[in-house]
Amino acid sequence: MVLVRVFAGLIFLSTLTLLLSLWPHSSTLSVSAAPELPYVLFGRAWDASGTVLGANLAIEARSNNIHYAQSVNPSTQLVSSHTRTHSPATLLHYNYGNSIKFQICADDPATGAI
Repeated sequence: MVLVRVFAGLIFLSTLTLLLSLWPHSSTLSVSAAPELPYVLFGRAWDASGTVLGANLAIEARSNNIHYAQSVNPSTQLVSSHTRTHSPATLLHYNYGNSIKFQICADDPATGAI
């Protein structure tokens, strides 16, 4: 009977020690943020004379010289920062974001606006 109590006490102390070692310390930082959905844009890029630009020209969304845009291949759903215009695909002559999604990363509302 005494042996069972000693064995149970050792199991209890081992479990307690393990739980206390896993207990979060006050120095542990906890960070959480909900990811914001990207902005999905489409439209028309044209030159100064009003002529709609052709396909395969770089189109970017930059702030502080950082490119925040990405394109999403509609067939594979693969993402790339290689963002380009495409051939005007509609009567409205949209040449970006219509055939391949043009997305801009959302701004984190917990930080200063970019």
